[in-house]
Amino acid sequence: MSGWGWAEISSEALLHNLRHVRRLVGSANVSAVVKSDAYGHGLENVAGILSGHVDAFAVATCEEGTQVRRIDAATPIWVFLGFADATELEACSSHRLIPVVSNYHQIELLYETHLPLTSVILELDIGMGRLGFDFSNTHQMLREFQSRTGIRADLILGHLPSAEGGNDSEVRGQFNRFLEEANVLGGELTLANSAAIMAYPYSHLDWVRPGLMLYGVSPFSDCRGDDSGLRPAMRVFSRIRGTRMMRSGQAIGYGSRFRCKEDTRVGLLGFGYADGFPRQEISSGSVTVGGHRCPILGRISMDSMIVDLSKVPSAQAGDVVELWGQGVSAEEVASHAGLIPHQLLTHLGPRVDRVLS
Repeated sequence: MSGWGWAEISSEALLHNLRHVRRLVGSANVSAVVKSDAYGHGLENVAGILSGHVDAFAVATCEEGTQVRRIDAATPIWVFLGFADATELEACSSHRLIPVVSNYHQIELLYETHLPLTSVILELDIGMGRLGFDFSNTHQMLREFQSRTGIRADLILGHLPSAEGGNDSEVRGQFNRFLEEANVLGGELTLANSAAIMAYPYSHLDWVRPGLMLYGVSPFSDCRGDDSGLRPAMRVFSRIRGTRMMRSGQAIGYGSRFRCKEDTRVGLLGFGYADGFPRQEISSGSVTVGGHRCPILGRISMDSMIVDLSKVPSAQAGDVVELWGQGVSAEEVASHAGLIPHQLLTHLGPRVDRVLS
């Protein structure tokens, strides 16, 4: 285990959150989103835990898809970004990945290569402006594509850009637009991400795609995952590397932006922004030592931070400190730094070991 920090990944919490998803979506199939190293939790660990419990996996890239395929030989694997060239298309074919096709470049590659794919996922743009076909000639394009290649588009995918914002009329309009076009194309339908799963039951359709909520974190800025019955799957820890007494008026951290208002016993933690804790201009936030919240003092350094140990007089070098997880949530840490939780979770540094618990 690293001397700098470690993240405990709870298999029980992951499975609990998956069961919670299934209770919410009823008969809809579940494609577990494990892109970006399973939101920082460790792709191979998470795929191994969820294998046999989900109906499909979803990743961003072909490389991620091949990693999951080495762990799970049978479960369908969706590749959100599809393929960019013939090499990636070959990877989809040889590892039985199901690419999302979202632009005409990919269509042309399929015409040119004649690689054996049995099916693809067709993406429609319903307002994201990022990936997906518009609605002008989609039906005609799909008919020609299937006629020329013999490849089925068994699933039609859309992405709700407004699900996290809580504007039901906007979400309903995007949903109706998707349904109107997708029903003409045929095939099963998938639209709901974590926010839509939790807030818009009508969007569940045939398949749902839980990402953030699978890891016990809320996609909404005004609540935590445990407010909705989720459990954090990640707890991040470090240790106190030393303590000292700072006198009233002494500065802490780069820029001397923080000065002690009174004599203060502080602890040095071996965890900094290189390890994934967000750096801020002004001191903000807390960590948990011995069950007590201890404020962070001064700016976060690359490899370390200073915390106030006034509430824990017995704390000493070697004691374990929780940076986020149960005592302080990932949502809170992200909010203090002006981030979304996705950024916090996916930016854990390489010195932070992932340990299954």
